[in-house]
Amino acid sequence: MPLLPPPCQPNPFSHLTAVEKAELRRRPRTKLYKKGEFIFLSDDLVKGIYWVKCGIVKISQTLGERAVTIRFATKDEWIGHPSIFTSNTSGGTAHAREKTIAHFVSTNLLHHFFMST
Repeated sequence: MPLLPPPCQPNPFSHLTAVEKAELRRRPRTKLYKKGEFIFLSDDLVKGIYWVKCGIVKISQTLGERAVTIRFATKDEWIGHPSIFTSNTSGGTAHAREKTIAHFVSTNLLHHFFMST
């Protein structure tokens, strides 16, 4: 059963209108990830966030020697967003649990978008 995202990390995009969300989705780069393929790894430099168009993405962290599942992201969910506000590196690992299409939105585009609204 999928885990819910931690309550201390609310979706920073929940306040956006449907039009604003559509604008963010219109511009990004899209990539197809095969089952098992990594989208980002823990300690990768954060260069943006991802919006899952379809598929299932597992987000996990390594605690000690054990990998712990943080949550599963599915259609219309954002991944990677906690890291863009808290650090320069990704705090977790994301990999496709099945064929997944994800849109990448760069931090530069996010900065431009938020500064112009």
